[in-house]
Amino acid sequence: MAHEPHCFFSCVPRAPFGGSLWQSQVDGLNKILDEWERRGLSDVRWLAYMLATTFHETGGKMQPVREAGGEKYTPALEDWKRIKMIGYGVSGLIAIAGLTTGAIVTWASDGAVAWIRHWLKIN
Repeated sequence: MAHEPHCFFSCVPRAPFGGSLWQSQVDGLNKILDEWERRGLSDVRWLAYMLATTFHETGGKMQPVREAGGEKYTPALEDWKRIKMIGYGVSGLIAIAGLTTGAIVTWASDGAVAWIRHWLKIN
């Protein structure tokens, strides 16, 4: 590992991990560092952002976790199919009444992303 793991793992437990690491946390950190190197990235600010985001989103576990909302926020396959058929106009707003919460969030976020991309002229 090019990022000197001995130095990294001697400093990381102090903050934000409270003084020590579980093996599962070490494994999670190693996966992130390995992927960082595999991709040949060099801006350590990105690495710091990825590590901080992972720490925050996993509650410090540094391992994949289930979302607190569970399945009610995950659109079912049928919902995904309906989302693709709905579009973003008035018909989409009318048809959305039959979708799950997760599908509604997905539909709204897809619309927001499309609008932002159009506004920024990003293809």
